[in-house]
Amino acid sequence: MIDTLEDGGIIIYPTDTVYAMGCDIKAHKAIEKIARLKGLNPENPDLSLIFHDMSQLSEYTVIRDDNIFRLLKRNLPGLHIIVKANNQIPKMFKNKKRQLESGYLHKHNP
Repeated sequence: MIDTLEDGGIIIYPTDTVYAMGCDIKAHKAIEKIARLKGLNPENPDLSLIFHDMSQLSEYTVIRDDNIFRLLKRNLPGLHIIVKANNQIPKMFKNKKRQLESGYLHKHNP
């Protein structure tokens, strides 16, 4: 699965409710393919992002308020959030306010 992601491929994985399609955030062709398969606009696909941990979340977002950071740390994993995106997030995942529309922190047990 990791090789597929690193090679820009698409994976299918289980979530709490259904199976989902996923790819690396930097694999633009794979993101566009997922969007087309789901019948979404590839330029603004309205997809959620899944982060492995708070460290990875901080690579793509801006959380300057210590209270919000503590709240997230206390309530994650398993929380859908809307936060300010930094410049590492591809434009297709940002709304007009430069926010990440939806992110999910997932605790993966290898």
